[in-house]
Amino acid sequence: MLFLTSCSSSNDLSNAVQPDYDQTKKMVVDILKTDDGKKAIQDVMTSEAMKEKLVMDQKVVADTIQTTLTSDKATDFWKKTFSDPKFAQGVAKSMKNENKALLKELMNDPEYRT
Repeated sequence: MLFLTSCSSSNDLSNAVQPDYDQTKKMVVDILKTDDGKKAIQDVMTSEAMKEKLVMDQKVVADTIQTTLTSDKATDFWKKTFSDPKFAQGVAKSMKNENKALLKELMNDPEYRT
């Protein structure tokens, strides 16, 4: 009878030192900083499936904004923020066309004109 034995036991793999969390984290961060890692992230972020998952429900966004902007804390914030002339001027300039269209629409509204 002939028996063959291997030079290494099957337990050698289980005895290998596993990297701890910090080492694994460092490796992943290092990988992501490489050109290949950056390209992989860009590929994921530009995929249609990912874009669909990142798009938020408009109702949720609108409700959140409305709740946030109309709270007492937000009202105080906006009063303070709009007291800065540079900020107020910038907002007014950015909304000029929208305000002009709104005023024209209101001028044609008989209820508004009375």
